[in-house]
Amino acid sequence: MITLTPLTGPPSGSSSAPLADQPVSYLLQVDDVKVLLDLGGYDPRSCSERSFEYEERIRELAPEISLVLLSHSPSIYLSLYPYARAHWGLKCPVYATQPTLEMGRVVCLEEAQDWRAEVKVDDLESSENTQHGGQAMESIKEDGKTEEAEQEEQKPEKGKTSLLPLKGPFICTIDEINEAFNWVKSVRYSQPIVLSGVLSHLLLTPYSSGHTLGGTIFKLRSPTSGTILYAVGMNHTQERHLDGTVILNPGGMQEGLQRPDLLIVEGGRSLIKGVKQKDKAQALLNLITSTLTSNKSLLFPVDASPRLLELLVLLDQHWSYSISRENETRQRWNYPLCLVSRTAEEMLVFARSLMEWMGGAIAKAQEDVMNADNKRRGFRQKEVRSPLSFRHLKFYPTHDAFLRAFPENSPKLVLAVPLSMSYGPSRRLFTKMAVEESATIVLTGRSEDHTLSNEMFRMWNRMQTPPDQYGAGGVGTPKSASGNISVIIDSKVALEGNELEAHLEAERVAKEKEMAHKAAQERSRRMLEADDLEDSDSDEEDEDEADVDGTEAALDKIGTDALERLEGKGGQISTTGIPAAGNAFMETDDFRTASFDIYVKGQQMRTTSFFGGGRAGPSAGQTRFRMFPFVERKMRKVDVYGETLDVGAWIRKGREIEEEVESPEVREAKRRKKEEEEKQKKPPEPPSKYISEEISVNLKCSIFYVDMEGLHDGRAIKTIIPSLNPRRVIVVRSLPAASQDLLTSCAGVTALTKEIYVPEFNETISIGEQTQSHSISLSEGLLSSLSGQWARFEDYEIARIAGRITSGVTSAIPVLDLPYKAYQMETGDGGESKEDPNADPDEAYLQNAIEGEEGDDFKPILPTSATSAHAPKQTSLLFSDVTSHLVQNDPRPVLPQSLYIGDLRLTALKSTLNTSGIPVEFAGEGTLICGPGVPDLVKKYQEASEKGLPMDGLSEQEDIGEIVVVQKSADGKLQLEGGLSSGETYYTVRKVLYGSFAEVIV
Repeated sequence: MITLTPLTGPPSGSSSAPLADQPVSYLLQVDDVKVLLDLGGYDPRSCSERSFEYEERIRELAPEISLVLLSHSPSIYLSLYPYARAHWGLKCPVYATQPTLEMGRVVCLEEAQDWRAEVKVDDLESSENTQHGGQAMESIKEDGKTEEAEQEEQKPEKGKTSLLPLKGPFICTIDEINEAFNWVKSVRYSQPIVLSGVLSHLLLTPYSSGHTLGGTIFKLRSPTSGTILYAVGMNHTQERHLDGTVILNPGGMQEGLQRPDLLIVEGGRSLIKGVKQKDKAQALLNLITSTLTSNKSLLFPVDASPRLLELLVLLDQHWSYSISRENETRQRWNYPLCLVSRTAEEMLVFARSLMEWMGGAIAKAQEDVMNADNKRRGFRQKEVRSPLSFRHLKFYPTHDAFLRAFPENSPKLVLAVPLSMSYGPSRRLFTKMAVEESATIVLTGRSEDHTLSNEMFRMWNRMQTPPDQYGAGGVGTPKSASGNISVIIDSKVALEGNELEAHLEAERVAKEKEMAHKAAQERSRRMLEADDLEDSDSDEEDEDEADVDGTEAALDKIGTDALERLEGKGGQISTTGIPAAGNAFMETDDFRTASFDIYVKGQQMRTTSFFGGGRAGPSAGQTRFRMFPFVERKMRKVDVYGETLDVGAWIRKGREIEEEVESPEVREAKRRKKEEEEKQKKPPEPPSKYISEEISVNLKCSIFYVDMEGLHDGRAIKTIIPSLNPRRVIVVRSLPAASQDLLTSCAGVTALTKEIYVPEFNETISIGEQTQSHSISLSEGLLSSLSGQWARFEDYEIARIAGRITSGVTSAIPVLDLPYKAYQMETGDGGESKEDPNADPDEAYLQNAIEGEEGDDFKPILPTSATSAHAPKQTSLLFSDVTSHLVQNDPRPVLPQSLYIGDLRLTALKSTLNTSGIPVEFAGEGTLICGPGVPDLVKKYQEASEKGLPMDGLSEQEDIGEIVVVQKSADGKLQLEGGLSSGETYYTVRKVLYGSFAEVIV
């Protein structure tokens, strides 16, 4: 049974929420396995304007999830994954391609660093849980209840959760992000992966989807539920750095994708009319050239995901072309091309290491570079650059660094993250450039609702004419913005004056408290070590007990005399061990003879309580005060022979050996690595605080939108679904209007399934029935007997088997072994069987009746009254088995029967026959005509059509060669027709047709 639940999306009945940049996450349950398809997150600034229903659901499901699949690297696909793993107990296996893993890490790091640089992020859940726990402990102490009783009272009622309410934003630390992505297992395209554990019955295979570097279509196969194809975020067109999806590959659809049992596909872009890449690039480059040459600036809010690569490749090519034409245009092209991002350089380093995942012009340029490197270049030959070198691009980590490098009024093109302009450099640069008439804000994609970027997009779209609006097929034109908008700017500023002094004082007090706490812990540890050593030294202490008693007596007497002298002079002992103010003017001799130890009178003990038990003499019964708790550490760094161990010598010797083994190259590499680490060490930040201010922005800039999202259009999705021909379809990420348009288009395809579901937000779609699956092992003898009988069917090998089930010797999994007679022949156990006295007489009679005695003619005997006691109760079973035995012993040969498994596609059959050299053409829906006479037949039909002659009976008028017809009905039944003149063509077509299925001999 398969169930799918969309965890994100607009509420039921909503028709206006933009789904393009909402988080993507779906709960797929295959039998008893829960799979999370993507785990995107919302924009951090939207936390104050929405509920946390989605995050609450993820927190509840996280411990129960068995598998997570990440299909793309933008934040709407995976930004919530690190937080769920670090805080909500998501510990299951996670799979993604290597580019998705590395680029997803970069995207999450960019978001976390930019947000933490402006807004204070606390571990809200941890603090709340700590407070909750502290209050519970206080109530236990006040009420006097035991811990067990308090826990029983605090247990939540059945059906209620004890988790505290969530408070966003859900931003991880840098270490949590790195640790989460270190757990992701990388996969490659078309690589079948057999999962383990509770997922051992599932087979996972990734395919290319386009849209992003490493974007994936996941195929999940279950032996009980069939094949599930998860295809979101597809792009059918070839871009500058990526090829299109494998589903619409010009070379044909890849094997294994056709006819899935369930297709999960997005339909939100069904109404979108695509714009040619050439038209979009031309409009964008013309705008850039005209703006910069007019001494104006452009701001591109961009995402930190790999979609930025497509834009960088286009801009770098334009800069190179413009510089090369400086002599022709007589205008110097020295305008800066800047990228403001903390992780941009790291992202490009990863991209250069993942060139094998790219396609389009980048792949061709990389091949040229490799070929040039393999040739011997002459002295004057121009060096070929890497296609991702971007020598015209300048990087800046923060907007402050960028503003220090360039004056505000100088013409420039700057790309800044993030795309939403909710925080980070793009938001700050927008407030500075939006108030200038000479600036242009270029949007390359839609963003989440209630964000600054989405507001600018809606403003631009309202000012366009209907043919130029988004999704209508037009490119659009720049429009001047007007009006005032309020923008909240968060920032982190250094403390000054009294605030700085108060902060330093608080740090000093906190450091002193921490040092005192550490000292107390160290003192307690030493005392515990001393107790352990005293236990081991009990024998030595018994030998020296007499000397200790004498020493204690002397010390007690000295302490008592000093106390009497002080008290006799009217002095008092203060808590510091120094005489009190009443004896401040005591004589010098008193100071020399007085004791300055700390005596704790509240903790007196008698000398008879320890070493001096039963002691007689003047010291008997005297009071002894506790001294300051000093413990002498007894460190034993000696070996069994009493020689002192020098641990440092061994460490130094190990280092010397390592240095001798290392080569000079390794030592030089370590030295360089150490220098780089020293450079990367950031100086400690000065004490700072977080402030927030609301500013009013008077819009005077121009706004332009160009679709650089790299997603399919409506025409492509209406072609993809019929080409896959799935048995069932679930449409996700779609508004009602787009869903209805897609359903209408699919209804027009006769051979396409009618089981198409469009679930709403949090609605569960159930498909199929609950199926029980069991594991069984095949014995080696059974496997060897099946040699040469296996038939290939998609990703499986199929054969018919018969055997007996036995219990495993070393495993709880049952074993399917050879049948009884085959087992006897293999083992050579042909001796006489001994009759079991405890065997069931009915079963024995039935077995003898069916198998018979060896060497005797079998004669069925009907049970009589005398043998009725031993006869089976169901005589019909006996006669049927006897008849089966007679048929099996019939000396006449029985022809084997074949079972064909698979689903034939006529387009695939046509391609295979064309490869074999047999002409094939379609003759109506579900009909193929094959053979050497096809070209002549088609030619005669065309001539008859041009002359207006009747078509009926044309093939019988004269010999047109060998013709074979293959027909496929709506219910999947195949029919092969061929006359006597077909000759070898009939048998060739039949052989190819049989080869398209898995043939099992039954």
